[in-house]
Amino acid sequence: MPQSLSKVYNHIIFSTKNRKNLIDSQIENDLYNYIGGICRNFECNPVQVGGHKNQIHLLCLL
Repeated sequence: MPQSLSKVYNHIIFSTKNRKNLIDSQIENDLYNYIGGICRNFECNPVQVGGHKNQIHLLCLL
């Protein structure tokens, strides 16, 4: 029987307002865990969440 499978990965980038360096090491892990939890609630599986001081990168599997 023929079968087709596909996986769709999305790379989403968020930045802070005016690209200010607001994400410091004190809140970084909690912020990434929170965003990953939101993705799981919407049945979007986060592969990796990370970023820098003024941006967040989210790779998720739909």
